[in-house]
Amino acid sequence: MGSQQSLYALSNSRHEIRLLHIQPGPWSFPILCSLQTVSLDTSPTYQALSYTWGDPTPTRFILVEDVVLEVRINLYHALRRLRCTNNPRVIWIDAICINQSDMDERTQQVMLMKSVYSNCREVMMWLGDGVPILDQSNTKAYVYENANDNLTIEEGRYKLVEYYASQLSSFSYPALAGRKGYEIHDAFIIILLLGRDIHLQEQPYFQLENSGLTSLAALRFRNALKLLGKIMALPYWSRIWIVQENILPPVATVILGSISISWSAFPAVFGSVDAHVNCCRREMSILSDETNEVFKLFIYVVQGINKLRSHREQGEKLDLYTLLQLCWGRQATDPRDRVYGLLSLVNYWPTGTTEILPDYSEKNTPIKMFCRRDDASDSGNAGAEYSYVRSNALFSGYSL
Repeated sequence: MGSQQSLYALSNSRHEIRLLHIQPGPWSFPILCSLQTVSLDTSPTYQALSYTWGDPTPTRFILVEDVVLEVRINLYHALRRLRCTNNPRVIWIDAICINQSDMDERTQQVMLMKSVYSNCREVMMWLGDGVPILDQSNTKAYVYENANDNLTIEEGRYKLVEYYASQLSSFSYPALAGRKGYEIHDAFIIILLLGRDIHLQEQPYFQLENSGLTSLAALRFRNALKLLGKIMALPYWSRIWIVQENILPPVATVILGSISISWSAFPAVFGSVDAHVNCCRREMSILSDETNEVFKLFIYVVQGINKLRSHREQGEKLDLYTLLQLCWGRQATDPRDRVYGLLSLVNYWPTGTTEILPDYSEKNTPIKMFCRRDDASDSGNAGAEYSYVRSNALFSGYSL
């Protein structure tokens, strides 16, 4: 067996990255991978993974080249779902493609994040292997609801397409009743149906919501709606790095277990709602409190990302302070990443300020960041003055 040192030999070129090749294989086979060093200047073709690192334990082992690597359980689940049956999947994953024990390399690679995500052909937004719920036999442990199938995302994608088509064939109550083991499918079906440009009273979920029925179909819908709320409350959505990971790539796909749908289905809901906000006002006003709470959470999560995407697409100036305001409260394992995770989106540095570069060389080195002071008496221009603050002041709840 080789060593991690040999695995992570990397050229000094500032535009080189490593790509992970997940070798094909059956579900039950060990995960075998290889690493390839490429230059971003050569426009390599690859996907990128967006995910949460999760708890440091438990872990699993994978084989990369001839080196045994220990990875966290959330990443292990993602690798199993991402593995193809017949062909390798080429993907960039930070925990494996960056030598996390080398602070200099981490610094250099984080400086390439904008290029890594802008140049990938697709980002895979891994929410997790299912919806975590407390294990009844162990109140400190979690199990995954609806994660007991042994399907890759290739297989799961076709399963969802087939299921969605069956729901569109009829708007009758039995059509939405679904089949056992399709609870997550039902939750994503609600998103897909919401994005269709039709009146609210024509939506099957609205018919069930207001039917007063206690049928299997009505119960199925309510359970799917609750599950959608749990999906939108997953830790993934609060992570700072997902903002740039969603906005920079040309295409994004959301994955939960073996089920995947295009990210475009999420903001499509807003387009549909905006188109019917007047004509369907009465119908919207009689939705249940439970339904409204789920929709509010959905809007909060999706609109936060979409608003920033809109700012960027319209060419608006985005300085660090503005981004910190828009992303305030998002989390990171390393507190410094609450600043570094946004640098790829900064397109404007105010006159007289110095661009901030990531630096992981010393764990307790203060981060110099810009914080606007709304003090007209000092500067003569309210909101225009910037001052440096230490990272520990910011991350312990420093008020902007």
